[in-house]
Amino acid sequence: MESYRLCEAKAGYVWKIIVYTGKETELKDFVQGIDTKSLTKPTQIVLTLAGEILNKEHLIAMDNYYSSPELYDLLCQLKKDAIGTVRVNRKQFPKSVTQKKLQRGETVSAFKEKLMCLKWHDKKDITMMSTIHSNDMIEMQTKRGDVKHNSLVIIDYNTYTIARKRLKKYYHKMFRHLVDVTMFNAFILHKKQGGKLCHLNFRLSVIASIFEKYGNATISLDMLIRRISNPDSSTRLSGRHFLDYFPPSQKRKHNVKQCVVCSAKKVRKEVVYFCELSSSFMPSAMFQNLSYLIKLQ
Repeated sequence: MESYRLCEAKAGYVWKIIVYTGKETELKDFVQGIDTKSLTKPTQIVLTLAGEILNKEHLIAMDNYYSSPELYDLLCQLKKDAIGTVRVNRKQFPKSVTQKKLQRGETVSAFKEKLMCLKWHDKKDITMMSTIHSNDMIEMQTKRGDVKHNSLVIIDYNTYTIARKRLKKYYHKMFRHLVDVTMFNAFILHKKQGGKLCHLNFRLSVIASIFEKYGNATISLDMLIRRISNPDSSTRLSGRHFLDYFPPSQKRKHNVKQCVVCSAKKVRKEVVYFCELSSSFMPSAMFQNLSYLIKLQ
């Protein structure tokens, strides 16, 4: 199942989602007076997602699934700026850019009013479209200390957090994804309003509130945090394990317990050896085998 999302670039807040359902997908026929029925599917998706913000001062950043001269021309008509990578086989993309052979570090560009189409060659060709950039190059220092030239439009594009265009999930995973998106949006609003909880503790506080309101058992945020902060079972493998005799009780001089490994196999076997660190009972021969310690996890 595919989904398309409009996200705020810096925080990642999800503004709108369209779940693709084939021919029944709800895409708007008219956006800002533009008839979208004859437009390509990616253009329709962008205009449907961004329809409510087209009259606001936002820059729309997108990847090559959505970008096309058709879409950017429409956005220019609406006085809306955009930036993104683009596929070279898009209709109306200038051939003077696509057919030019470049050496590493070279660029070629073409302009149509404020719209720029650019190709830059590094390890491979990278094609871009932007309504706010020129074909300027800037110097950058590599990790090795070398100086290389890079296109400014590509550097700026990489600063944006671009949401993945298509999220292929089965329907039962889509529900969990929407719950995660809702929780993430709520956490962003929590931080914007001065909240001090980290992401994990915020989620735990929501869980505690749900239990308090709808659950039968009483559970608090402190209980959840303590449970999360307890050492996990992997410490059984890295800790210091020593076998000892299980101490006698008032009723029995030689106290015994059931072996945890045998009990898991539904076999009754009584043992007198005990490991305090892993709180486990088993014969010494089993204890010396690391595989049995792994089974305790």
